[in-house]
Amino acid sequence: MLDIRSALQMVLCLAKADREGLRCTSKILADGLKANQSFVRKMMVPLTRDGIIVSTLWHHAPRTSC
Repeated sequence: MLDIRSALQMVLCLAKADREGLRCTSKILADGLKANQSFVRKMMVPLTRDGIIVSTLWHHAPRTSC
């Protein structure tokens, strides 16, 4: 079951970071949600599967905080 409030906060944070040309890691998202990185990555699965977000491995880019 997807936690709707946490999912919405994640999507909004990712949208803000994307608009600013920055990336948002699972650690940054977890810190913003006051949650575990594993929880964030598990929540990303259905969001990615349904085309709501795009998950990438991108190690050399500016980061942002959410």
